[in-house]
Amino acid sequence: MSLESTRINMERLSFPYGGYANWQKFSQLRCQPYGILSQWLQSQDSLTERLKALDLGFEVEVLGEQAMMLCDNEKTSTSDEVYWVREVLLHLDNQPWIFARTVIPQSLLAISNIDFKQLGNRPLGEVLFNTTPFEQGPLTFAEHACDTPVFQAFAKDNVWSGALWGRRRPFHHQQKTLTVAETFLPAACAYLQSL
Repeated sequence: MSLESTRINMERLSFPYGGYANWQKFSQLRCQPYGILSQWLQSQDSLTERLKALDLGFEVEVLGEQAMMLCDNEKTSTSDEVYWVREVLLHLDNQPWIFARTVIPQSLLAISNIDFKQLGNRPLGEVLFNTTPFEQGPLTFAEHACDTPVFQAFAKDNVWSGALWGRRRPFHHQQKTLTVAETFLPAACAYLQSL
């Protein structure tokens, strides 16, 4: 899928695209990805660093970011707190490979020494994996079927016939939690399955 066709799909939908997944432990998935894709999904290291290591021209495209309320399945606390939501595409070889959604409680923004609102095109992975105050939590996984907004926006007009797989990880700091969800788009899936 080219950058242009991604923009065409994005015109049909609007930010926010994510937030509609059923996150589970890998062992609880009714259908599991296999091969290299499965290894990349379950990897504990930085996806940003893995993508950059492929040396295919890594770029970040910000789709949108703003403060908003969340559905219960995405909240990281029981309070009715407002969250800062950031959605980006990670491009390699001028194609969208990863859709990433970051959810940060406003209370964490207030105590963190990182200005998450000013990241711009800087990848969040660089910040989280190189900043010691954040402790990683366990990964959970989701299958994005063809009726989800993420699939509709980024895979519908593609020849990709399977589901899209995503992973989500919490990062903890001073008893506050932000989450990063990363969904592997058709270009990434096709590349990894070809290895």
